Amino acid sequence: VRKLIDDEGSPVDIDPDAWKLRRRKAPDELAMIHRAVECTEAMYARAREIIEPGITELEVFNQLHAAAVSTAGEQLTAIGNDYQCNSPGGPPRNRAAQDGELFILDLGPAYRGYYADNCRTIAVNRKPTDQQQKAAEAIVGVLDMVENTVRPGVSAREVYLTAKTMLDDFESNAFFHHLGHGFGLFPHEAPHLNPNWD
Repeated sequence: VRKLIDDEGSPVDIDPDAWKLRRRKAPDELAMIHRAVECTEAMYARAREIIEPGITELEVFNQLHAAAVSTAGEQLTAIGNDYQCNSPGGPPRNRAAQDGELFILDLGPAYRGYYADNCRTIAVNRKPTDQQQKAAEAIVGVLDMVENTVRPGVSAREVYLTAKTMLDDFESNAFFHHLGHGFGLFPHEAPHLNPNWD
């Protein structure tokens, strides 16, 4: 065990070592992460049942929270914070979803301290416009590229830049977010698929 105080009595920063250790998950940690993922699956299943014009973001939040807790069989450590319709994210508002809008849910429930984190988009009226459908197809193309590219030793920065190029070909400068990240005890852990992580 590394000392927290060095021989001169000064504190030693163990964060870099702790973060490196957290990149590999033990079987019991993976089991809790899988349970958190099951909670997101239940939440998205419920979202597909209830989202329609007129439902409020608060009602969606309440029903998705209930679905996750029911799946977990206990109170969750966290539930995530992106429940806004027609917005890239944020806490739920007392705002009704409108016909033609997209409901973007970025859910991150935590089961016994271990997080899941994934995002889905639902057309409120279940009839995406041609442009919305083309955008979805562009994103699926990026996800396919990531699945076929990400391996140990591959540059996270290069994967991000390839994705950005693919999305810029669809609509210039529309991609303003990170591409993805690991998760575990925090919703965002290494590796980070962004231009600053190589």
